[in-house]
Amino acid sequence: MKIVGKIVICVVAYISGVMLSGMITGALHLPSPGLPPGVTTQQAFVASLFGTSLLVVGLVPLAMGMGGSKIQRGAAIGTVVFIAIAVNTMIEAKVFTSFISISLAAICAHYVLPCLFLSVALAVLFSSAGKPMGLPTLTPIQWTWRILVAWMAFPVIYLIFGMCVAPFVTEAYITGVAGLKLPSMTLILKVQAVRSLLFLASSLPIVLLWAGSRRDLLIKFGIAEAMMVGVHGLAFATWFPTILRWSHSIEITCDSFVYVAVLVWLFAARAKKPVQVPATASIVAA
Repeated sequence: MKIVGKIVICVVAYISGVMLSGMITGALHLPSPGLPPGVTTQQAFVASLFGTSLLVVGLVPLAMGMGGSKIQRGAAIGTVVFIAIAVNTMIEAKVFTSFISISLAAICAHYVLPCLFLSVALAVLFSSAGKPMGLPTLTPIQWTWRILVAWMAFPVIYLIFGMCVAPFVTEAYITGVAGLKLPSMTLILKVQAVRSLLFLASSLPIVLLWAGSRRDLLIKFGIAEAMMVGVHGLAFATWFPTILRWSHSIEITCDSFVYVAVLVWLFAARAKKPVQVPATASIVAA
């Protein structure tokens, strides 16, 4: 099957998960995320289809470069996707917007089936890339300082790139356009500290199962991270001002690549160089 067909199947898998989740929550009368004011079901479906296509296209190169069994790859992809587009995005939405009225647990539950269906499709349709590189062999002290650096890196990167786009988006938050709101800096820092731990925990399995070079991991995981964390959701959020969607898309793409670069530097194993036998030893052996 050609790659375009596989991408279409993955998109259908995710959308099917969204529809099934909606049917289950409706049948059981459970809390549902609903739609923002002024957004019709048809508009939401078209935007979701476009956003999901971007998400899948961003994930496919990552899935193609991972090793291990189908279960290992599916679990790693499913975890990072769920943490990125469900838990972390919804935490941000709860903090920076006022139109989400249901609990964080309820809205995250809505994403379980879509993420599960998508991760299974990716693991089944794209075969293992070979033996994973694994994580480097480190001492407890080396693990400790690396984890601390990774934990602190995300909030710092977030704030640096956030300040770059602040002149273009701050007014929308202050004036409450499309239900936006601007929390205190203290709350922002606390939220980013929690998000950083979630990103780190969900990213390490990807690094562990990567079967290619560190450069390829940086490029392909960076693309996937940008799509999961920002571009996918902002493509769906058609009710936000255009300048805000573009500014945040560029911001999140940049900080995603920088954050992944930090993870690669700290945790990605280096390819072992082949042992070269001296020419004299070869002659003696002969």
